[in-house]
Amino acid sequence: MSPRVALLLALAAPACVVPPDLARARQESKAARAAFAPDPEERAGLLEFVGAIHVHTELSHDSDGTPEEIASAARHARLDFVALTDHFTRKITRQLSGVRRGVLFIPGAEISRRGGSILALGLREWFQPRGLDWDEVASEVEARGGIPFLGHLEHYPAERGPGRFRGAGIVNLHAALREGLEGWGSVAFVLSVVGWQFGSWTGLRYLPLVRRQDAVVETWDRLAQERPFAAFAESDAHAKLGWGPVLLDPYDAVFRLVRTHLLSPAREERALLDSLAAGRGFVAFDALADARGFRFRGRAGEHLAFLGETLPFGPDARLEVSVPAAGKVVFYRDGVFVAQVAGPEVVLPVSRPGVWRVEVWLQVWGTDRLWIFSNPIRVVPVEPAPPAAGP
Repeated sequence: MSPRVALLLALAAPACVVPPDLARARQESKAARAAFAPDPEERAGLLEFVGAIHVHTELSHDSDGTPEEIASAARHARLDFVALTDHFTRKITRQLSGVRRGVLFIPGAEISRRGGSILALGLREWFQPRGLDWDEVASEVEARGGIPFLGHLEHYPAERGPGRFRGAGIVNLHAALREGLEGWGSVAFVLSVVGWQFGSWTGLRYLPLVRRQDAVVETWDRLAQERPFAAFAESDAHAKLGWGPVLLDPYDAVFRLVRTHLLSPAREERALLDSLAAGRGFVAFDALADARGFRFRGRAGEHLAFLGETLPFGPDARLEVSVPAAGKVVFYRDGVFVAQVAGPEVVLPVSRPGVWRVEVWLQVWGTDRLWIFSNPIRVVPVEPAPPAAGP
């Protein structure tokens, strides 16, 4: 056997087999969805929708993707919605919107700035951003019916604070791919990715990218402590990033790897964008296992808080987590680790007010990998009742 063939077999072998630990998680997730019963979110009129945010088309200078190609890939990946973010030129007025192949397309733009970018979701008009600062651009976006978010948080100066922005991506696949291609480790990274192509049927095509971007998460936690600030996944799909003849980011693969799950009253553009801005959702590396059905709630007396909502602090305040597969549920308060508990059903008493969120980790070949990243529930002190008026 030649060394080249031996190398290919060595790369392909692990990718063509679903790891036993991950296979169990997938079976549990499938069983949980089959046994689905109405939960408090559904009784409150909130349904779960899965989508890709930050997607480029042929209207961007660095993508050739046609509307039909993207719609086909989105349908194949079982997405409910796609938020387009072509680079900000007058071409955005020609963007796809509405339902195509059963997928809702939401127009928008990526407005590049020094220190990151602005994702203007729902924006349909062009304006001149030159000479405007970050918050002035955000104001222009809002004036035209869009909602401003931050993109590429890995470049954003956290000392600016959240400004007028409603949230930011906590993972960016395009940035992760580019990071993997830098330096002397690029060959090993590409060989790893190419090797996993052989296992595309296992859903693990891009396992090397399933990881927590620690610096980005740290920045997001810092911004979220200042005021409500949503988290989502940036697909940042271009379908044009290659290494020689190898295309590293085809739409279909990117749409399957990591997605944003939203709880919304309807699969309509404004309803979804409002849910995204309110933090009613979570990020999931669905390539590991389907995360639909994950829930994070807070309870205190008669109060019930869902993702992105506020819970009054009290002696009986508690957080509830329901995961569709057994994993490690990790609790954070104000960005600081608090506890790790085995799932799938977890109840944690709330020790003190703060911005509480959870991460869920699964084992793949014995290694823990991030599966789910929730938006927070803000536990706030209860204001003391004013003294009763005298007679």
